[in-house]
Formats: sequence, C-alpha cells, structure tokens
Amino acid sequence: MISKTKEFSLIIRTINDITKNSKYTVSLKIHPSTASYKEFSTMLKNNNLQIPLYQKEDLIELVSSHDVMLTYGDTSAAIFGIGLRKPVLFLNYFSDDSKPQKNVYHLSDITMECNNPKELRDKINETNSKSILEKQAKKYLTEFLGTNDGKSSLRIAEIISSVIKKSFS
Repeated sequence: MISKTKEFSLIIRTINDITKNSKYTVSLKIHPSTASYKEFSTMLKNNNLQIPLYQKEDLIELVSSHDVMLTYGDTSAAIFGIGLRKPVLFLNYFSDDSKPQKNVYHLSDITMECNNPKELRDKINETNSKSILEKQAKKYLTEFLGTNDGKSSLRIAEIISSVIKKSFS
C-alpha cells in the first residue's frame, strides 16, 4: 500500500517527465468510485499540470482515443487496453517496498514494465512501438478473463454436480 502523499508525488513526477517531451500529451483517469475527483483536481491545479482529468467517463472510449496506456497497481483496466490492442506499460515504482512491485496483470511477452522512473520516457517509446497481435491479445484475455467459448455455464454446472456427488458419496 502506498500513502496518498507518495502516490500524488509519483503521479506529478510521472506527468512532468512525460510532458517534458512535447511528443506526448497526458490524460489522467482515476478510479470511478474510490478516488476523490476533488483531491486529484486540486493536486493537478496546485502543481500547474494542465491535463484532462477523468473519473466516471467510459474507459473504453478513453483507451481508444490514446496511443499507450500507463497504469500502476493491480488494476483490471489493463485488460481493456489489451482488448483494444493498445500497448500497456505498468509503472512498478508506485510502491513503498524497496523492490518493484510485480503486477498480476503483467505478461512479459505482451505488456511492458517500468521499474525505475528514470527509464520512463525510454519505456514509453519502447511500449509505443510495440504492436499487440491478435494471438497475443487472445492469450492475454484468456489468461485473465477465461475461455469465451459459450460453455462457461456448462463447466460451472459440471463442477457443482461433481461437488454434490462427492458430498453424498
């Protein structure tokens, strides 16, 4: 877990590092229910960061309109990025631990990681040049969403039936 002060500090640093290079523009999407829009808005304003701030907007539309998705922490939002064939970069330096935090949604052959803020721009460039192939996206989505073959209910029913049979044997 990371303190709000440290989280804000890292967000500010990340935005400043990205916007130093005029090649990039940044938008910030915060959690739709647990984050405070007012706190984030104040943080951006107090640090003269003139970027769009989103909270309740449609994540699919936002990801579709951007080139690269940067995220930190264990968030299923990355699934939307891969589903839309957008490169995803996990920022693993948002942690109180001395070593980078491994993200559960990271698959090394599909998504990228940045463990050091000093490498951020290089990692963004590398991530932006990466294309997500259909085969990779399917592998990723199967890993985190399961098989989408229309037989999910059948598999669940078979498991329930098996458990009931065992309990009465």
